Amino acid sequence: MAGEVDLSPPYGFGRHRAALSEKEVEGFMRGDYVFSHFYDWAIASIKLSILGLYYRIFSTVVFRRVVIGTAVFISLWLAAMEIGLGLECIPIESVWDADVEGACINLVAFSYFTNITNLITDIWVFLLPLPIIFGLHISRRRKFEIAGIFAIGLLTCGVTLARLTVVVSQGSEDFTCRSK
Repeated sequence: MAGEVDLSPPYGFGRHRAALSEKEVEGFMRGDYVFSHFYDWAIASIKLSILGLYYRIFSTVVFRRVVIGTAVFISLWLAAMEIGLGLECIPIESVWDADVEGACINLVAFSYFTNITNLITDIWVFLLPLPIIFGLHISRRRKFEIAGIFAIGLLTCGVTLARLTVVVSQGSEDFTCRSK
């Protein structure tokens, strides 16, 4: 109808693949490629900032070494994810351009690896300060209250678990429509 405004997300996100033009699919794939990098940087930055907080709060030498080791691991994880995503297909254009033939990694397996290691590091970062918290000379109730504050960060684990269900759609022909 004339005068109607299309308020749907651009490039067909949320619509079935069969209903999209090749230009919309290409736009979707370009956006997915770019925003996957933002996602990896965001989750690594959050974990590194939490580790920086731990480093400042807890001053024991052994704990600080564990924090630094964890930060190094997360930084290496980020580098691996960026290299993997950056070179998911060679040539890169074959990620979004169906006319360009290329060799690609198994993106579903890569996404499972990314999300599972993300979940493991989320849990690790949460558990890291618990031995120190439970070793404090305060009441048991206060120890659990402090641990509970740190446990709020575990909500991200729920998001990661939910995201694992979306990974399956990456191997689907209808990858733009992620509804069941």
